[in-house]
Amino acid sequence: MEELQGRDHAFLVDNSTSSRDYRLQMRKVLELLARKVESTDSRGLDLYFTAPYRKLKRQKSNAILNAFDSTDLRDMPDMRSCLARILDEYQDKLGKPRIVGKIKNPKTTPFVGCRKLSLYVLTDGIWQPNVDLVQEIQTLVEHLAERKLTNKQVGIQFIRFGQNLQAIEKMKRLDSGLGFKLNLVDTTPANGNVWKMLLGSVNPWFDADYNFEDTESSYKEEPDMVGLGIASAEPR
Repeated sequence: MEELQGRDHAFLVDNSTSSRDYRLQMRKVLELLARKVESTDSRGLDLYFTAPYRKLKRQKSNAILNAFDSTDLRDMPDMRSCLARILDEYQDKLGKPRIVGKIKNPKTTPFVGCRKLSLYVLTDGIWQPNVDLVQEIQTLVEHLAERKLTNKQVGIQFIRFGQNLQAIEKMKRLDSGLGFKLNLVDTTPANGNVWKMLLGSVNPWFDADYNFEDTESSYKEEPDMVGLGIASAEPR
């Protein structure tokens, strides 16, 4: 869990009508991840919805689940606009000093850079036509590269629900790195390994799919996750 410490953790939930069949599974994954990362960020977790775009900042996991339960399903989301707004907001923070602790003396108060970000996108991948998110990710990569930041600064983890072939191909393409200077994206099926969901976008070892081809022999399941089909334990 050390790599998750000191980061902002945010969830972007696709609440489109196309995800109706995965609603229960999506809630279980959201609950599992939120409870795991909650202890790493005392400031609270951020939650965004796609349809319409809505955000809740610095929430506890229970509040996040309550918001999920009370949010209606809407038509096909504008995933491009939603992701762009989140990433634009983050890019605005880059380069701006952040105060550490309480201000006692403006001349001696230490400042540090922008906190790192892990963004978990829970989606079935069925978005508006011709939306692939390449431009939005490329823009972020260029901002990070200009500031000589690494791919550990931002991780975007797509957690895919369902087996739509076009959705699978779209996310595979994003996961490929697209030839950009930094590879910020990982994708994992909703019944995949939890540690890959948490670390795949910021740790190259977890990003490698071949490390998870045989989860039964390499990972054990915790009792509360058996029904969900998620391999959850850390590597031996």
